[in-house]
Amino acid sequence: MDFCGDSLIIYEIDRPMDFDFTNASISDEAGNLLFYTNGIYIANAQHQPMLNGAGLLTPGTTGFNEDGIPIPQGVLILPWPENPGKYFVFYGRLTTFFINGDGMVSLSPLYYAMVDMNLQDGLGAVVEKNVIMTSDTLNPGKITATRHANGRDWWIAVAEFDSYRLLRFLLTPEGVINYGYVLIDHWLRSGWGQAIFSPDGIYYAQLALRNWSDNYITFLGFDRCTGEFTSLGQYHYTDNEGHAGLAISPNSRFVYHPSTYEIRQFDLWADDIPASMDTVAVYDGYREVIPGLSFTLPTVFYLSQLAPDGKIYIVSSNGVRSMHVIEQPDLPGEACDVRQHSVLLPKLNKTLPNFPNYRLGALEGSPCDTLMVSSSSAPMAVSEPQLYLLPNPAQGFFVLAADDPGLPAGSLCVYNGTGRLVQRHNLPPGLREHRFDISALPAGMYYVSVEYGGWAMKTMKLAVLK
Repeated sequence: MDFCGDSLIIYEIDRPMDFDFTNASISDEAGNLLFYTNGIYIANAQHQPMLNGAGLLTPGTTGFNEDGIPIPQGVLILPWPENPGKYFVFYGRLTTFFINGDGMVSLSPLYYAMVDMNLQDGLGAVVEKNVIMTSDTLNPGKITATRHANGRDWWIAVAEFDSYRLLRFLLTPEGVINYGYVLIDHWLRSGWGQAIFSPDGIYYAQLALRNWSDNYITFLGFDRCTGEFTSLGQYHYTDNEGHAGLAISPNSRFVYHPSTYEIRQFDLWADDIPASMDTVAVYDGYREVIPGLSFTLPTVFYLSQLAPDGKIYIVSSNGVRSMHVIEQPDLPGEACDVRQHSVLLPKLNKTLPNFPNYRLGALEGSPCDTLMVSSSSAPMAVSEPQLYLLPNPAQGFFVLAADDPGLPAGSLCVYNGTGRLVQRHNLPPGLREHRFDISALPAGMYYVSVEYGGWAMKTMKLAVLK
């Protein structure tokens, strides 16, 4: 589906990769395909396995390796800030287990791979893969991201399995930093569904299809500067059919929830978001004729995705060719104009790619907007104190030293080689020199990050000896 021109163009290309629900791809700024993945392997723009792109540590269950991973938002691709041509691919191992006789699915561990498009004459190569970000048990899929308020870095959020906590990572020019969990007011039940940030990055919504009849949509506010979430309400409903969809309008006001037989709209600007629910479409009963088969299939609602043309596209879960379109998602109620089965794809399909808002820039006036960003969204250097770690390598302690005028109030965070936070210390304003005890840390390589409001001003390597 090509959105680069004045109107949507749909064409088909035969390629060997099969997809289930997991689907992620990335293009360059001109819209040229770079690579894509189904969670099993990464393919290049010539639709062949990328060099070192096979062997992502995902389930080996029969069928998965042929058809891709069967979870929504099981993979996410982000450009590496200030590293042209390099990308991070985030994914996880799908794990099945039982609680009180009920089958459960989770992600554990969560991994990343790194793709360098500067290699292989522009076809790219995977230079790192299966790097563990966390071994914690997480919600299945729902890997999503939004820009940091500085317009450069990326926040990545994944919910913990059946808990009140969301796990956050920050992708910076230095790599992936684990920002740990944040506690929210609502229980984030584990279950099928999509999780999304609003296009402006200040809202987050998550759908959990727990056991078909016990389902939840959780609405949260998000601070792009600090990475903190604020609970805005939770919608509990019953739907005995499989569904998964969530999308947010371009103006970041309306959440759309394609349930199996109806599409619901929620107003994020309302005082009571769950109570603002309005049904804007009901399945019209249309059944699609499938070429070569003697039966028809219903064009019900499933995954959804906001597209570059400002419209929301919705697919069905049963692999029909038809897609539904919300033509005017910025408008309330039925004025949003849901057009059922209005787009016909050339092939059967039940998936949509997992796209964050790549076009989101810096948050103007943000207290952590410390990067000067040009009109091309390329970060520019700013004046900052010179920082030193002494001694380095260190044994038992190290000293953070800053030149004149010293540091404003902030924090110093120490991360181990896998990006896990192992120490956090407050930095008083005007600090010129301070000693930190690291006698409890094992020997190895660490990252020391000086941070303000969730933004890492500078990250330095520290070798710890015993």
